[in-house]
Amino acid sequence: MNRLDHVRARVLGIINSRLAPFAARGDKNLVKPTYICFKLSERCNSKCIHCDIWKNQQEDPLTIHEWFRTLDNIREWVGPTHVVFTGGESFLRRDTLDIVKHATGLGLVCEVLTNGLLTERHHCEELVKANVDQVTISLDGVTPETHFAVRRVPGMYDKILRTLDDLDEFRLKHKARLKILLKMVIMRPNLHEAVAMADWVKAKGQAALRYQPIEQSYAQAENLNWYKDSDLWITDVARVKAVVGELVQRKQAGFPIRNTVENLQSMIQYFENPDREMRKVQNHDERGSDLCLSGVSSMVIASNGDVRWCFQMSPAGNVKTHRPQEIWKNRPECWKQPCPWFG
Repeated sequence: MNRLDHVRARVLGIINSRLAPFAARGDKNLVKPTYICFKLSERCNSKCIHCDIWKNQQEDPLTIHEWFRTLDNIREWVGPTHVVFTGGESFLRRDTLDIVKHATGLGLVCEVLTNGLLTERHHCEELVKANVDQVTISLDGVTPETHFAVRRVPGMYDKILRTLDDLDEFRLKHKARLKILLKMVIMRPNLHEAVAMADWVKAKGQAALRYQPIEQSYAQAENLNWYKDSDLWITDVARVKAVVGELVQRKQAGFPIRNTVENLQSMIQYFENPDREMRKVQNHDERGSDLCLSGVSSMVIASNGDVRWCFQMSPAGNVKTHRPQEIWKNRPECWKQPCPWFG
């Protein structure tokens, strides 16, 4: 990936995003996908208290050559767009680096999501040398005790810190443009460390930080009332307001917090009025529309090749038998009726 491809990917993303509302009302194929997610594995080696993916031990994954062919088709069809590699845990595949290198070699702008358990030192250098645009790592506590309480893998906190140091070292060594992002899921067990996390990230100077409010456990049947019986849900709204207030102050002071001020403040409404706000968060739609527009501009390709327009809906096709652009052209107009997965 060169700088021209990066600029072209950004321009194409802006154009397609702005055309999406018109595509929803008229020609559904007016746009190409602006969010393409590749789930390299349906398995995970972490045991998070807010996720059930780690309980899944079965999958029928695409071969490396099927992934190569799919990426070739995406590049030919969409151009140098942004793509995300995730899981489960993406590095549970032994050939993940080869798949990522193939993508960056095509000029795709790549983000890689990982829990940090399998990113050995040589992995970090290979990611940097491959010109990956961003590595996103989950870190749910500023202390090892809190992170362990959420992720439940001994030694995981220290391993993530080594990964951060390695990525930063190789980024400087190879003069790469790699961005490192830490993601913290805000929930009852770690709310007390949310502000400290911002201070720690600022002091370290290696990464940016993004906060995400707790959602229903991944890999469970969708239920808008899940929070009512969850031990992870935050009921102390006054404390949420205080924490958000401090985070907003730090954001405005130039701390490397990737959330917008509006996004941070929306967490107060989320925990204060969950019945009203739950749909917006689970649809990842801050506009609060009753209709989800994911089908207009999103594409999720599972480890077995199934293509969806969001993580919840049923497959609309499979890249083993059809090219992504063919599935896209014939996709159902799911955004024209209320979403049945959040009914």
